[in-house]
Amino acid sequence: MIKTVLLLPAFLLSVITTPALSAESSSYTQAKKAAVIVLTQREGPQGNIFYGGSGVLVDSESGYILTARHNIFQRASGTPISCLMFHTLDVSRQLMPGEMQGLASDKRTSCEIVDENPKLDIALLKINTVPDKAAAAPISDKAIAIGQRVHGVLAPHQMINTYYEGYINNVMSFLNLEAAEGFEPDQLFGYTSPVAGGASGGMVLNEAGELIGITVAAIYGMNTGVAIPVDSILKQFKALSE
Repeated sequence: MIKTVLLLPAFLLSVITTPALSAESSSYTQAKKAAVIVLTQREGPQGNIFYGGSGVLVDSESGYILTARHNIFQRASGTPISCLMFHTLDVSRQLMPGEMQGLASDKRTSCEIVDENPKLDIALLKINTVPDKAAAAPISDKAIAIGQRVHGVLAPHQMINTYYEGYINNVMSFLNLEAAEGFEPDQLFGYTSPVAGGASGGMVLNEAGELIGITVAAIYGMNTGVAIPVDSILKQFKALSE
């Protein structure tokens, strides 16, 4: 049997060869300094399994971190919470089952719950030691608008250091009637993003790198993340406004 071998010119080989990443965008580098993975243990059929949700450092001096409450509420009873800053990790791929437990155990720091709001699905955590080169995301005092550009760093499907860019595509009300009690219809907004499990608690930043919301849910068929505006969060957590 005759085999056919296709030889490509050298200039074509140089085109199709994937280059190594040699630099980061400034928006990614800055966002990564505030990004956190919140590590907990959840009950599984064969014992506890480690789970990582997203979070964001909002106060470097106090060590305050915002995350989705369900990231910590669903943990196994009596198990600790630990936090890990994204910028300390050299990981940019999806973690395989079992890897989460051994992820940078020397770089983790224990977290304590400062406050939580079940209706907003937001929790405020505190770490005692903030790693070097970490930088809290500044909190925006500007109004949000449909069509506004947003970006951030999340851990969808536990793919650490995943950067996204999108835009606000909707302003919506709580779909859960119980959660809706006492809240106005404009207390949620949607944004385009590759959201998935693990992205909850993650940052939504405006073009200036300021925090405008925290991710709490997703509409998968629309490729849309759902976030609580940061001004709604500030009203609930006095520690952040002191």
